[in-house]
Amino acid sequence: MSSDTINLQKSPEDIFPELQNGITSARQTIKTIVPNQTIVSEGKREYSNLLMVVLILFLWPGAIVYYFTSERTTLTVIVTKHGDTGSTITINSNGKVGDEITKYIFHNLQKDSEMPEYDKKEEKE
Repeated sequence: MSSDTINLQKSPEDIFPELQNGITSARQTIKTIVPNQTIVSEGKREYSNLLMVVLILFLWPGAIVYYFTSERTTLTVIVTKHGDTGSTITINSNGKVGDEITKYIFHNLQKDSEMPEYDKKEEKE
């Protein structure tokens, strides 16, 4: 389980739709949502493909047990407001896929916040 935090100069109301889009585009299922505060999502199970193949070939009941006991990728996103226009985003994730999704979301949020003001206006039109 890992936890990452980022501070942005955008309000939670502006950031929240971007977070939802990033999570759903990563094929995560949103389980719980508190508007402009929290998103809890769940994805596929993480397991070793090589181990699964070996278990299917030699011990197929073990493959079934292994699949259903492997952990699902989960993300918990918490958005808190700081100052007048700023926000802090904290993402708790588990698994390799969860960490990759976290990096992807943070990269896109940082890229958007670094754009000059006139570029942001042109994109919205």
